[in-house]
Amino acid sequence: MRSQAAMALAQLAHSSMENQAAIARTGAIAPLCTLVREGSQDVREQSAFALWSLSQDNNPNKVTVAKLGGIEPLVTLMVGGNTDVSLEISTGAC
Repeated sequence: MRSQAAMALAQLAHSSMENQAAIARTGAIAPLCTLVREGSQDVREQSAFALWSLSQDNNPNKVTVAKLGGIEPLVTLMVGGNTDVSLEISTGAC
């Protein structure tokens, strides 16, 4: 369920500044930062994709991710991820 929710947020945020701002206003970045740190492999990957989509061409969201401690788990996923998807998504999110 968490993986699907993160994927839905990623799809909504992808290439839409308006949706990125709306999602950020709801406070969704904080739980995504937690999920990228503590979730299952699939949940971490989808949460990283959501953070990437929320941060794409959006400096305020990038700053929010950094302030909420999202960078370290993204780097951990990039370095220690078990799949090519982990590497691709976490690299894009950083």
